[in-house]
Amino acid sequence: GVEVKVKGDVVVSTEGLKAHPINQGALCPKGRSLKEMHNSKERLTHPLVRKTGSDKWEPISWEEAIDKVARKVKEVRDKTFMETVTIDGTPVKVNRTEGIFSLGSAEIDNEECYLYTKFNRALGVTAYTHQAEI
Repeated sequence: GVEVKVKGDVVVSTEGLKAHPINQGALCPKGRSLKEMHNSKERLTHPLVRKTGSDKWEPISWEEAIDKVARKVKEVRDKTFMETVTIDGTPVKVNRTEGIFSLGSAEIDNEECYLYTKFNRALGVTAYTHQAEI
């Protein structure tokens, strides 16, 4: 329960909603920092890529970035996917990939954490975490 006040494209304040049944007006550090995160001049608003041999980051389109990530995830998953492992001579179905580690953000909320977890499990990724639990 967060009330966000905006003027134009600038967040001017964030406050907890006192009548909200969950947080009752209290905000966690992520809720309190929404204003600074949104208004920061350092905030990235588009994907960047550093080409092989370059020392500079260059902007690319969202379509290109998503395509690059999807192709690499598929390549690594296909290469490292394990359908079964043998334990004490018995094959056990595991359907996992050990070639991908995923680290989520400390800025995601509970609903996003749920989706992040489901996404990783669907891929067979077993090594994942997010900074919200720190």
